[in-house]
Amino acid sequence: MNIMNNEKSSEELFKELMNRGPYSVALARAALLCGRKAKDYQLDDNNYFLDNLNVEPYFPFGLKSYSHMINLKSKRIVSLSNKDFNQREFESILDSALDLINYSAFLIIYLSKNKFKE
Repeated sequence: MNIMNNEKSSEELFKELMNRGPYSVALARAALLCGRKAKDYQLDDNNYFLDNLNVEPYFPFGLKSYSHMINLKSKRIVSLSNKDFNQREFESILDSALDLINYSAFLIIYLSKNKFKE
């Protein structure tokens, strides 16, 4: 399966996901968050729906960089799960979970581009 060749635009896929069940909605929410963050990181000036997003400059050590960020977000979720909801000051577990989805997607794209075995 080649995930890099989509027949639909990201915008069409996003709209389709929002009309499906909770799993697809979670993926769509993660994509929407990624689009908003891409603007902050100046990764995506004109394409809100991420068709040409290049995050590789933020992961200079390849697989190790992606693995590190996934581990970091996982550790944050564990840390937050050990606290009372009223003790949290910054991003929520939901925010971290959405980031984890996006970091995992970045890794999948990296693996596909670099022809890692499936």
